[in-house]
Amino acid sequence: MATGWIKGQFGPSFPDLRLICGVDIEKGSWIVTTFYIGYTFGSILEGFLYSKVNRKLLFCACLSILAATVAVIPWCFRFEAMVSAHFVQGAMEGVLDPGGNAEILRIWGTEGGRTAILGMNFALSVGSVISPLATGPFLAETRQNKTSTNNATDGSIFLNSTFDQSLESTHKISHWCITKMNRSLSLDST
Repeated sequence: MATGWIKGQFGPSFPDLRLICGVDIEKGSWIVTTFYIGYTFGSILEGFLYSKVNRKLLFCACLSILAATVAVIPWCFRFEAMVSAHFVQGAMEGVLDPGGNAEILRIWGTEGGRTAILGMNFALSVGSVISPLATGPFLAETRQNKTSTNNATDGSIFLNSTFDQSLESTHKISHWCITKMNRSLSLDST
């Protein structure tokens, strides 16, 4: 379900990722492209590593790198960093997805493995449907251009200049969390 959650956030957050980097749609499309290039690279890498490396350590390392990458992506203000982070995210998911499927088949066998993979894909689907609903309130505000009639801009989304406000609120939330943790730690030490 967690993989579906991550994948389900990608589409709705794409305009915000572009806003963070300050790039247009043409340049921003490289974010998605490099993610899938990384996914392909990771899948090929998994094919070579699957029988040669301890699979538990490989999965643990990939999950750790994936978690760090997902946590860092919102703070990648430079376009090159954003593209690199999405390449690494794609590569780690590319290692985990086919490796996880192969492990399920290895553990459960052909018959039981089919049912387990079906259940896993159902959980992935549920996660990818629910995550955009949870992500929506945290995205930058959008507005529809409803004044034009039957031209190329009808229905297109324009991003408001709310990035500075979003950055300021993120800073306030981070400051609040750090303050609470410091207070908690100081109370525990006394």
